[in-house]
Amino acid sequence: MTSRILVCSDAGAAGRDLLSRRDVVLEWALTPEEAVAAVRRRVPHVVLAREEFAETFLRHVHIPNVPVIVLLEADGFERRDHWFNLGVTGLVPASARERILELMAELAGLRMELHPRVAYGEVVDVLVEGERYFLEATTLSTGGVEIRDFPAVTLGTSCEVTFAMMDPPYTFVAMVTRHVPEAHGSLTGVAFTALTEDEQLLLDKTVRRQHAQQDPLPEPVGLTTDLSGSTFTLDLFSAMEGEVDNMRYHDILRDIVSGKSDKAPRWLRRVRRHLTELEERALMGREAPEYAEAALDMRIDLARSRAHSLTQAPSPKEVELCLDFCRALAIDSIESDARDLGQVAEIRAALLREIYGAVSGVEVEEVPASIQAQIDARARPN
Repeated sequence: MTSRILVCSDAGAAGRDLLSRRDVVLEWALTPEEAVAAVRRRVPHVVLAREEFAETFLRHVHIPNVPVIVLLEADGFERRDHWFNLGVTGLVPASARERILELMAELAGLRMELHPRVAYGEVVDVLVEGERYFLEATTLSTGGVEIRDFPAVTLGTSCEVTFAMMDPPYTFVAMVTRHVPEAHGSLTGVAFTALTEDEQLLLDKTVRRQHAQQDPLPEPVGLTTDLSGSTFTLDLFSAMEGEVDNMRYHDILRDIVSGKSDKAPRWLRRVRRHLTELEERALMGREAPEYAEAALDMRIDLARSRAHSLTQAPSPKEVELCLDFCRALAIDSIESDARDLGQVAEIRAALLREIYGAVSGVEVEEVPASIQAQIDARARPN
């Protein structure tokens, strides 16, 4: 089951990790109004809130059986009795990355890290059940690869995956271990089986090289809930690489949504997969607030930049622009009705993922025990 996590303000030292995972659905609220609307729209499995946010949230929202974790400031444990009286499930310092992730693993049912993963936005050649496919890889580790839109085969199916962009190109024997549904598609985990020492070294070299190319990003913190007097407004934003007209991409997306065509660049098809109902209304010319189209254009700008980047890593300018846009979104949406406001936290999380999901995180390979036993058996010498 995919866990749904509502982040209020920010996730402390664990923000990058959560944004890099594919086994969670994130929503990211900056105001109590957004958080309340998000909860009424879809109940999360876990709420993660900074102290400045938590008390207002807890006094206005009661979610039976949903754990709330409060991320404490340096002196926060002095207020522990106060927080527990308000019904908090867990308290952890905002700077304690590992402890935050441990709590999330315990309360949201997440798997902890098995193999560190890096973004790997390349096309791989897959041979499975006698058919050959050219598919988009998303992440790579020394234990396996995640592939988008893999054919619908049963778990445990053997396959061969060829990495043409490796140095040298190489084909690995592998096994399908998990399918994670996405909107209008899926992500499939494929585990490498019976790796030789040379193959393990090749994978380790490739993962290290990819990681070295991905500059570390600052944690997505400081998305303050105190937006009074803020100068952030959406009309300050333009396309990141000059004045780029996104209308042609709007036209392509409209054709996909209406079923007229499915021809589009891979990165644009991925944008379509994750559009909210609010953004889709703006795209199709139906009634929607102005910030919905602005968010759509920001999605397009970020995704296009990723697709055209040699390193797949965002620039400092893109990081700053995205964080500023996320703040501006809180200002411009504050007067929205509940239906629209409930989608703002989802949109913000998606935009942050366009930045932070492109770099290495704590992605895990969630391998069922029966499949892991088969992999282990294949790895043992005869």
